[in-house]
Order: sequence, then structure tokens, then C-alpha cells
Amino acid sequence: MPIFTLRTTANREDQVFDFISSNAVRKGLKVYALIRPHGLRGYIFIEAENKIAAQDAYHGVPYARGLLPNTVDYKEIEGMLEQ
Repeated sequence: MPIFTLRTTANREDQVFDFISSNAVRKGLKVYALIRPHGLRGYIFIEAENKIAAQDAYHGVPYARGLLPNTVDYKEIEGMLEQ
């Protein structure tokens, strides 16, 4: 699945994360994972079926600035994740 990078207002990542999570559940979107790496300010990663699903998840969310044009490979963010 593609991983998209969403720009957010710095220090508002937790609020955006919560809004996106509730939007995805409420709208039944095919968003599979949300990643908010500790220490990375201004960005959230969204794993979704396609770009439209990712855009629908953050549509109307305050402090969400938009998706970066390219997807991210899992290997690029693997070091930021914990099990």
C-alpha cells in the first residue's frame, strides 16, 4: 500500500492525527495506518489504498496543510517505527 506524507502545522500533529482517525472510521475510508513519529514535527504518514482515500481522510481537518506529491517507501520510515 502506498504511504503518503501529510504536512501539518508544527505542534498540532496529535490533533490532526485524531481528526484523521475519526474521519477514516466515520466515512469508512480505506486508510490502513496513521503514523506520527515522535520527534518529527509537522508531518504525519498515511497508509491508504490510494491518494483519494488519503485526501478524503484529511479533508476539512484544521491544521492539515496537504499531501506531498510523492509517496514514501516503507524502508525510508522504518527506523522511525517501534513494535
